[in-house]
Amino acid sequence: MPGFWTRIFSFQIICTGLVRGPDQMI
Repeated sequence: MPGFWTRIFSFQIICTGLVRGPDQMI
């Protein structure tokens, strides 16, 4: 299920971006 993992991955990136700030979203 590639779509499932892509969703989780993107969600994780968004969460870390919100927590750490937009500067360290990479």
